[in-house]
Amino acid sequence: MPCTRDAVGRIEPRAEVVAVLQTEIDRMDALASDLARSRELLASILLDSGVPPSGRDARAPAGAPTLEEPTPGP
Repeated sequence: MPCTRDAVGRIEPRAEVVAVLQTEIDRMDALASDLARSRELLASILLDSGVPPSGRDARAPAGAPTLEEPTPGP
């Protein structure tokens, strides 16, 4: 991002920049949630049809963290 000052990625805490970044985070969270719901629906259709699970479905219950998915912090 051009507004960063150094390698750490700090920004000048201007209200406009903070608002844009927070809006973008909210948009990404909504997309991730929609994708997760869609994925679960597709997985349940396969399971209900007797198709053996693959990927995460074969290793852990839905929503359970795996080695590839870090557990969310506090």
